[in-house]
Amino acid sequence: MAYPSVLSRFNAQSTANTTSPSFTFPTVDAGDRVVLCVGKDDAVAITAFGSLAWNVIAAHPMRDAGDNDQNHIYVLWRDCDGSEDGTTITLTGDSENYAFRGWVLDAGTFNPDIPPVCRTSRGTSGAADPPALAPRFGTVDTLWLTWVLVDGNSTVTGFPSGYGNTGSATSTSGTTGDRVTHGWSEKTANASSDDPGAFTNTNTHWTAVTIAIAPVDAASTAPQLLGLQTFNSTTQSPSLSCVVPTGTELAVANFIGFSGGTLSMSTITLNSVTRDSIYQVAGAGARYACGRAVWANPTAGSRTLAPSWSAAPSTLGGAIYTVSYWANVDTASPIRDDENYQAEGSGTSGTATVDSTTSDAVIGYCASYIPNGHNTALDSSAQQLLSEFDNETCGVLVRELAPGASSTTMEGAGAYTALVVTAIKFAAAAATLSAALSTTATVTGGVTGGTGLGSAPSTTASLAGALGHTLDAAPSTTATVAGALTGETELEASASTTASVTGALDGETDLGADPSTTATVGGTLDAKGDLESALSTTATIAGTFDETQDNLEADLSTTATVSAAPGAIVSISAALSTTAGLTVNTGNDDDYYPSPDVDEAVKSPYPPDYIPDPDEPEYVNDPPDGR
Repeated sequence: MAYPSVLSRFNAQSTANTTSPSFTFPTVDAGDRVVLCVGKDDAVAITAFGSLAWNVIAAHPMRDAGDNDQNHIYVLWRDCDGSEDGTTITLTGDSENYAFRGWVLDAGTFNPDIPPVCRTSRGTSGAADPPALAPRFGTVDTLWLTWVLVDGNSTVTGFPSGYGNTGSATSTSGTTGDRVTHGWSEKTANASSDDPGAFTNTNTHWTAVTIAIAPVDAASTAPQLLGLQTFNSTTQSPSLSCVVPTGTELAVANFIGFSGGTLSMSTITLNSVTRDSIYQVAGAGARYACGRAVWANPTAGSRTLAPSWSAAPSTLGGAIYTVSYWANVDTASPIRDDENYQAEGSGTSGTATVDSTTSDAVIGYCASYIPNGHNTALDSSAQQLLSEFDNETCGVLVRELAPGASSTTMEGAGAYTALVVTAIKFAAAAATLSAALSTTATVTGGVTGGTGLGSAPSTTASLAGALGHTLDAAPSTTATVAGALTGETELEASASTTASVTGALDGETDLGADPSTTATVGGTLDAKGDLESALSTTATIAGTFDETQDNLEADLSTTATVSAAPGAIVSISAALSTTAGLTVNTGNDDDYYPSPDVDEAVKSPYPPDYIPDPDEPEYVNDPPDGR
């Protein structure tokens, strides 16, 4: 195992209130990943994140008990294509101070199929405490990141214990009340979870984040959130622009609407594709209509979400939609269970419970109608807040809940409450090998594809170089295969624990006998089955050649020897190294003639100008005197 590697880090802060905050994108290569935390003064949402597509995995406004805006934070990530270097990224929001903190992760050191996992907390003390996080990809070499946003002209002077690469900065607007302060830290640890210690900060409103980055060899044990988006509209049939991340296996659209009369969702499509399934509860009178729709394997890219209600939602809050995108999902049957709760009347609250397993992802969608207020749905240590939206008439919280058999709950509180809870089923990703392995690649599990490994390498097997053909047997636990296998020749035997070859090499030209049990073959094999590179230093070829015209077309290393049966015609097209020899068992080591075509160390029982008489018998040992 190896930890994800941070190539670079960056941060930026506003120098004045602005509606167009910006930062310069760092130097990246294709395949690198950028994780970005964004914070701003007041709780008004950012409406656009610039010219690049980002995946948002957290979006949280913070208001105090008096409904005063305090701050708003986002956690985003992007897998780079290499064209972003130096791009100015300009966001769109209301006129406030902003702060940015980013990490660039080195391609090949993290698992590109597992998104960053984060969790948030918030408070008002002088010890901003990032929450504990268990990212559900096992006990592996994980990179842990923490970040905190503190409202106003504050300070961050202490950092979570055991974390390094710490720092803090404050925006520099002329008005101190408009400023924001942020701090950060990071560490690596082989652990399935972490509970960072607290920052030390000015005693005021703060939001803190813990983020986990999976190493390249990690495997997810649950559905993983790739990103989410929230929309608000009072239109009966709006067209909402969304971006489906690459790798999405399930899109889930949660919706809630209020009309004062009867209201239900008539149709809902994603880029004109009808939902695979829908679960909803109609609203009547003072109750919300609420539900969810899902699409398995939606097409990635810019798409249009098009809901259509039975009537126009009320202008008091309208309808709110949150679309979340998930990977590692059982797309054949993605939903295990749905439940809901509806209530009306001031101060009502309720619980919805779904059947789920410990490998499910459970999503709770909670809405409350609170005129001139904000959502007060329960914050629980077992419930990860993914997104929060509040238009000061109604508010929505989206949470990932703790899974477990028939025990997952979510509670909402406020005037007129609606809950929808959904359990999403997990499916492990298939192990595939679609391209050349790098020198440090490790393959676990089965390998698929037209050209690849015929059997699964064991857990710790390491393969170096490109594979251009099939390795028909599994290397053993510690086997290493070096060099490239190309062309029409296969290596048909398993490599032993010491990376030896114990089987025959087939093809037009081959070795008629197996290399001995300690032989090691290095270099490449060409299309006709020739070994065109040097055998390794200790390689020994034993046995006989099966065809008299077989050629061994490579230099033998300094200690290699070749044995052949008497009378065999064996040509060696490359020079033998200093001490190599070809032994032919003449029976008389004193009688030999050097040949101009081979090294002098090669013995022959015949003089160079000897022409055998076809009418005379062939002598196996010495020829008659005078020949």
